Amino acid sequence: FMDAQKHLEKALLLNPHHLRSYRLLARVHLLANNRPDKAEAILDQMVKQNPTQAEGYLVRGRFYQDQKKNDVALKDYSEVMLLDPENNDALVWSAELL
Repeated sequence: FMDAQKHLEKALLLNPHHLRSYRLLARVHLLANNRPDKAEAILDQMVKQNPTQAEGYLVRGRFYQDQKKNDVALKDYSEVMLLDPENNDALVWSAELL
């Protein structure tokens, strides 16, 4: 996983708007390194670099939901619905938390 981490970090240096790289890097930190704090920081950076991309908020919202941080998950899902009102995942995942 260390090689994957290095390659993903390099990819993000070259293109900080590549959402999939953030997602995968967060997964490496969460699953392989058991570092949810690092995964959260990466997802925060993803949203900061891509504030108009609904997918970033959706991914981070799902992370928060999985971490049982439901209040912040709902905030991210609300942002998704503002940016992409037809996003069914945000609607369903929000409903799961209500």
